[in-house]
Amino acid sequence: KSEFVDVFMNGEYLGNYLLCEKVEVGDNRVEISNLDDEFEDNGEKTEGLDMTGGYLMEIDNWGGDELQIYHESSNTVLSIKSPEDLAKTVTADNEYGYIHGYMSKWLDAVHSDGVMEDGRSYLDYINVESFVRYFFHQEFLRNGDCGRGSTYMYKDKDSIDPLIYAGPVWDNDRIFEGINNTDGWLLSTINHAGTSSPTFYNVLNRREDFAKRLVWYYENSDISEVLKSASSLIDKYIAQLDKSP
Repeated sequence: KSEFVDVFMNGEYLGNYLLCEKVEVGDNRVEISNLDDEFEDNGEKTEGLDMTGGYLMEIDNWGGDELQIYHESSNTVLSIKSPEDLAKTVTADNEYGYIHGYMSKWLDAVHSDGVMEDGRSYLDYINVESFVRYFFHQEFLRNGDCGRGSTYMYKDKDSIDPLIYAGPVWDNDRIFEGINNTDGWLLSTINHAGTSSPTFYNVLNRREDFAKRLVWYYENSDISEVLKSASSLIDKYIAQLDKSP
């Protein structure tokens, strides 16, 4: 949830800001299993816990945090935002071992032939519609940060829902980058900061199997109508912001 707010300090008007709830696991936010709570209730042990979820993850644009998976072949940094209390670091053989292995193998497939170890497609491991909608949202806004940082995903327990979901949307302070150049897909031009390594959504958009899903959802869902309605929503925000001092 977010609201536009007028901010005053010591009687001085500082401007209009967008006040947002932070992205975190919880009711009316990212509603997946809370492994931190389960871990605490289990005496801070993972034995007996279903470690397949929930996980809230962020493709990050810098390394250094301890709770990160580094996918070396794609130069992708995936931060674990929840759970935070299982261990001090993320390794293949500690309490975060399940999600480390799961996401590493999935990213391997996305950045190669698309085939997982069990012979299934990487697409079988995701909620495709959530990734398609996320892609169109970010492309429509020409977000130069998409796939570099603040790019969230989440996964619940296999017994509840085994799929990886894209989102929630966060940190759109770089939207409308390249708005004067509308040729082609912006997300297909974005590399990791300071490198020539293509970002996750850059690679995803170039995959024929995912591109077919983009076309299908655009032609068979409400996505095109949602995008067309954006201008009326913008007009609504303009009218609301015009009331600020």
